[in-house]
Amino acid sequence: MKKLVFFLSFFCFLSAQATIYETNSLSSNSVTAYEFEDEDVIVDDISIPNGELVEMTDSIIVRTDVKDNVLISFAGTSEFFDFARVKYKDKEYLINPTELTFSEANNPENAIDYLRDFKLSFIERLYNGYIPFTLIFILLLASVICTWLANKMRFFVGDILLLVVPILTALVIIIEVVGIFAVGENMFWFLNNSRYGIWVSLFRLFPFLFCAYLQFRGMKFFLLTIENRYYWKDHSSKDVDMDSSCEISIKPLIWTFIIGFICTVIAIIVTASVCNSDFVILLVLLLCLAAMGWVFYRVSLSYQEQLGKFIGILFTIYAIIWSFGAIIAAIIYIWGIFKVIIPLIIAGAIIGVLFAVGSAPMAAVGGVGGLLFRDKHGGEHVTRADAERYNETH
Repeated sequence: MKKLVFFLSFFCFLSAQATIYETNSLSSNSVTAYEFEDEDVIVDDISIPNGELVEMTDSIIVRTDVKDNVLISFAGTSEFFDFARVKYKDKEYLINPTELTFSEANNPENAIDYLRDFKLSFIERLYNGYIPFTLIFILLLASVICTWLANKMRFFVGDILLLVVPILTALVIIIEVVGIFAVGENMFWFLNNSRYGIWVSLFRLFPFLFCAYLQFRGMKFFLLTIENRYYWKDHSSKDVDMDSSCEISIKPLIWTFIIGFICTVIAIIVTASVCNSDFVILLVLLLCLAAMGWVFYRVSLSYQEQLGKFIGILFTIYAIIWSFGAIIAAIIYIWGIFKVIIPLIIAGAIIGVLFAVGSAPMAAVGGVGGLLFRDKHGGEHVTRADAERYNETH
């Protein structure tokens, strides 16, 4: 029986060796392959171009950290990542399994795809790259440029540019909402301290914050341009002053949105606890939305009196889109910022406490690195032998 188990294990190992994968990066034209020694810690990395063939040498997935950073380890926020062990040009490396694609052309028909559980959908791959965030930046910048040009242009050209701004803002919100529901926290892969290090993450935080500024400041730009074109009697001789006070207030619309949202949530919770009927809950939701719609309509009438019917309706639509987007954006940007800042805050707090009590802070820093090995059911083991033993007996 022992010999049988040994030969079966050896056969599985040979099958893993024969499995060929193609490199396919999530965010660039090459994948990062990490060198390692003594199955302990990652010591260096290289870049392998997309489309290169690598040979999987072990069916067991290993878990390890990437960046040996004192602050991250000290704060206790370091993460472990899954890696596949592969051979490339007669040398073994660890590669992110989501960046390896099973090669149909270079494997026999009965070959097993050991990384099938790590295969990402199209949307997941898209949001693990730069495209969504590049689009968000371009759309936000384009909306600000359109707003600025609308203040300079006269007649219908300026009106068309203002009409484009709500559309651009809505597209930004759609990209953000899809990202939240599709990949969640993985939207901020590029801000991962444990994978890229604190300094790289801090550097990437600046364009992230600039996008936040553009999105939240968009209403101010749009409102001042509306006033400059349609509210001030001498608007033809004025330019947009970003420090000037707005004559048109959006507070009624924002408060309606906030209060309406809170009341809707409370009404649905109360209804669900009293009546276990999807139809009644849907009816309550529709009634709440209808009430909010009626208030939005009343507010829109006041804007139409100030700005005219077309511009008043346009401004109301943009204000509703912007208010909803501001809530989504607040969640996204605060989430992303804290992903980078929290390790620094925790480490600083711990160091401060240790210094306050007279302890040596660096003595608290434990060991960094080390590998964990995943069995075929996803369980984690400290040694390779434990993982292989589990696979043999299950």
